[in-house]
Amino acid sequence: LKFSLYVPRLGLRPDVVQWISFLSTSGVKEFNLENQYKMPLQVLFNDCSIATMFDKLRCLELQSICFDNLDLFSSAVHAVEKCPSLQYLVISVNTSSNLDIQVLDYNPDITLHHLRHARVGISRASSTELKLIEFLLACSPVLEVLSLSFLKHIKGSSQSRMSNQLIRFRRASPKVEVICPDPIISIESSDSGSNSDS
Repeated sequence: LKFSLYVPRLGLRPDVVQWISFLSTSGVKEFNLENQYKMPLQVLFNDCSIATMFDKLRCLELQSICFDNLDLFSSAVHAVEKCPSLQYLVISVNTSSNLDIQVLDYNPDITLHHLRHARVGISRASSTELKLIEFLLACSPVLEVLSLSFLKHIKGSSQSRMSNQLIRFRRASPKVEVICPDPIISIESSDSGSNSDS
């Protein structure tokens, strides 16, 4: 059973906890949230009345997530941590800021025991988005595929920085395959990109 929830950008925040609490007894295994409102995810994932539903989730999709501040980043990581049975994860980042790497953190003792496939759409290859990728690689011992995609145009320098960071990240799964998008060559970086492969 799959449940999709769209939280609009305008208007009052809907009482989403009441809706999901009602559905939590229906055996929902897949949950898709499109969060245009920038609603902190703790509103859902900290509610005790629906905790049992997230315990059983196999697939979680978080669409239009914003990483504009530390609280929004932490709430996304917390949401994933609240789903111990998760096998498939999709996250798309709508907006993101380069937050200080010293304040970005996650609990290294958390283990996503069942996560096998993850797909992350990034908007600018920011330090915040890279920290999310680091978290998934470091805490997922059975991860098979981590697929990355660019949702917006990203400068060649940011793409190179992301590639260098990915090489350094610790990987809990010895067999994980990280699939990166093909470089998007902009006008100002076309000279350097033309010599990439021969």
